[in-house]
Amino acid sequence: MEEFALTFGEVPEGKSAMAQLNGSGDTKTIWDPDNPVEVKAARQQFDLLVGSNRFSAFRVSPEDPNEPGVRLKEFDPKARRIIFVPPLQGGC
Repeated sequence: MEEFALTFGEVPEGKSAMAQLNGSGDTKTIWDPDNPVEVKAARQQFDLLVGSNRFSAFRVSPEDPNEPGVRLKEFDPKARRIIFVPPLQGGC
């Protein structure tokens, strides 16, 4: 599993990626869905971020940025792109 400063369109073919939105933009994590060690590490990161309720996760289409994301409650190692979105804060 590797971290890169790339757009989703620049992720190497055959790899999957997660992007964690943060104050400086986002942090990408890339893994090979056929590599059990990388899948395990990506799953642990997903579980840490989603399980702690720090982020909501959405599977998004790398081909169509206008396609709505699908919320994920569990890690999908075959998802090509996942974004993590922090909770929205309300108030007046």
